Amino acid sequence: MVTVRKARLEDVDEIARINKQLADMHAEMDEIYKKGAKVEEGFRKHVENLLSSKDDALVVVAEEDGNIIGYMIGVVESARPFLKIKKMGRISDACVGADHRKKGIGEKMFNFLLDWFREKGVEYITLSFDHRNEGARAFWRKMGFEEWMVRVIKRIN
Repeated sequence: MVTVRKARLEDVDEIARINKQLADMHAEMDEIYKKGAKVEEGFRKHVENLLSSKDDALVVVAEEDGNIIGYMIGVVESARPFLKIKKMGRISDACVGADHRKKGIGEKMFNFLLDWFREKGVEYITLSFDHRNEGARAFWRKMGFEEWMVRVIKRIN
């Protein structure tokens, strides 16, 4: 049975291991993405920081038989000044291990975060993903997300 809970510091290595799958997939898509041990270590430090000192961030994990099989990170941020709302939620990272996808695990983690965002008084949640990641596009649409703003990139060197 899969359970979702708040992450703990002792979960960081497993979270970083799962994130490596996502980082490697992105690196295959485009040269702008890093991969390898430095990415894993940097992400590990990022998650440790969130777990140690942030009241405006929540890291959740999905666990099955004592093994972490997915994670999702939510943060509450000040809304941009041109918006009518004061704060926004953002899902900064999410990944379910490759062997565990399409089993409702991402949805369980999202619903856990959704409750937390509501407790924090958040009305809107944003996120971004590489436009070539069709799995992410389908998942987030299933969760009710719609396109809102478009981010583009141009290489100049």
